[in-house]
Amino acid sequence: MHASKAGPLIDVRRVFKYYRIWRDPQARFKSILLSLVLRGFHLLRISWLRALNHKLEKHIQSLHRDFFALQDVSLQLSGGETVGIIGLNGSGKSTLLQIIAGVLQPSAGDICVNGRVAALLELGAGFNEEFTGRENVFLNAAIWGLEKPQIEEKMEEIIKFSEIGEFIDQPVKTYSSGMKVRLAFSVLTQIKPDIFIIDEALSVGDAYFSHKSTSFIREYVRDGGTLLLCSHDLNAVKTLCHRAILLESGRIVEEGDCERVVDYFNAIISKRKDDFKIRQYKNPSGKYVTRSGSGEVVIDAFRILDEERNETINFHRGERLIVKIKCTAKKAVDQLTAGIKICDRIGSTVFGVNSFHLEEDIRNVKRGEQLEFDFFIDLNLVPGEYSITAAIHSDDSHLKGNYDWIENMSVVRINGRKTDHFTIGTAYLNSRVTVDRTI
Repeated sequence: MHASKAGPLIDVRRVFKYYRIWRDPQARFKSILLSLVLRGFHLLRISWLRALNHKLEKHIQSLHRDFFALQDVSLQLSGGETVGIIGLNGSGKSTLLQIIAGVLQPSAGDICVNGRVAALLELGAGFNEEFTGRENVFLNAAIWGLEKPQIEEKMEEIIKFSEIGEFIDQPVKTYSSGMKVRLAFSVLTQIKPDIFIIDEALSVGDAYFSHKSTSFIREYVRDGGTLLLCSHDLNAVKTLCHRAILLESGRIVEEGDCERVVDYFNAIISKRKDDFKIRQYKNPSGKYVTRSGSGEVVIDAFRILDEERNETINFHRGERLIVKIKCTAKKAVDQLTAGIKICDRIGSTVFGVNSFHLEEDIRNVKRGEQLEFDFFIDLNLVPGEYSITAAIHSDDSHLKGNYDWIENMSVVRINGRKTDHFTIGTAYLNSRVTVDRTI
């Protein structure tokens, strides 16, 4: 178990990070020169120079602009907490992690980190390309505070976990990006830090190593480790993290329950093309509902029915569920698609389908036209509660014209049957076993 510490392990208070972007290559030199002239004018303290001082200051400011990668960001992480950082490319995620890891210094604000930090940031960061993998293990482990005898003792475990074999004694410049990640992550498995920071690195490499790394992280979290994870894999954020933070243009725009924040982020992605409001509220079951869309077509009614067309939210495994969606076109649209998505209790998608993929091509919808969709789904899922999302959009995805999208619109409960024999998983697959014993 990781040692508990009093107070937050990470405390970020009102952090700003900006970069000065110069107007042209000569602007930096001009700024230095004019600043020296301006300082001389200030020392002279001659009244008639004040107007000239003001003009010089304005001209110096015109030579550059400030790009803010982070703006007024504050967050805290307690021991044993896992937090996911999500956002579009350029939102400031990597900058924030680099500042917390100590790789970058903030332009303003305070950072306090209590505990041993291990960070997996840019690919190959900290590796000397000319050194062999083995030499880089010694170099990296020494940076993390391990003595040479400790590194030698752990070397075989590091090589075994990385699975790069004989390449351990080849120069790192001959490695693929996936091999670099394997080696870097393998070193960190032996560090046992109080705080583990991962920036998107696990998305590189093959599926097997990604699964292996995720299993290690789950174990690390179960043992009380503190994790700060930046990832575009939203399911990983939902399954590994206690809460999520959404960054947009360097600011925190949402923070809290992973499922709610991820739903808000999905709405932001679709908003990039169309301008619309994003609303969030709780449904009767306590789940957050996220509604967004242009309003060109709106969902008027949404019902969950059984095969006898009775309205219900209770089903048994294997029964057929009918999702009925009614919508009205407020404007004429060239193409219309209706879709549904089913998610488990932690928000991971288990199934999704829409009319486009079911080969119902709906074109030239007139203003005022009403449409009614019935989706028939056989519920071969393990017992539990599942949320259902409804969406009306154009083409094959809500990213291409989101008219009305309601996340977690309803919850259904699936009960098991006495004949069920499965032990683990999400889906129910018909199965049987035969045994042939001979002497």
